Amino acid sequence: MSEFIQSLTSYFAAFRMDPDASPDLRASGSRKSWILHQKIRIANSVTVTIQQHNNPDAIIVQKARCVEKWCGYGNRFDHILIQEDRAPQNNSWVWQHGYLPAKLLYAIRFSDRINTGKANANGRMIWRSVHHDLLLVEELEYLSSAMPNVNHGMIMCRDVLQKSRRIINVSSVVIPVHLVLSGGDDNQYFINQYTSLEIYNMIY
Repeated sequence: MSEFIQSLTSYFAAFRMDPDASPDLRASGSRKSWILHQKIRIANSVTVTIQQHNNPDAIIVQKARCVEKWCGYGNRFDHILIQEDRAPQNNSWVWQHGYLPAKLLYAIRFSDRINTGKANANGRMIWRSVHHDLLLVEELEYLSSAMPNVNHGMIMCRDVLQKSRRIINVSSVVIPVHLVLSGGDDNQYFINQYTSLEIYNMIY
């Protein structure tokens, strides 16, 4: 939990100069003591809406979960692709699009209350809330320069030895993904682009 609070502190320290930040967040958002006194809602999943690849008018809804006990079993922390900077000159299509694999650990909502400077009919100040839907993720790294395997076309990635965790906005999520163990190292996976995570869960 301390690592989560540290990541959240780093996120708000960078967000303080945003025009949507409240005066309270601008003044205190970089302090752990302030964050520990804020009301934060924890969710067990994040829902992503994407266009169907062969029908741009159709929409697919997919969900990535982050649950400590899933259906009475162990932890379930799904994987996602997050949007990073594009690298159009790279030979790998995932880097060309700026997609990075990550494990979803926490999903939270922080509501920043901002004084509008106006009063209602009863003389009470009117406040508005700006919701921040945030995720704590653990980055994975690509192997083989993120090039598709010559046998099945899937791209390999692995857990990073020195864990790299950070807070991102939910808008950075591209799509949930299903990872398949490579069969060699327990920390190496293939990104299964042949089925969605939602369809895989329905079948298995």
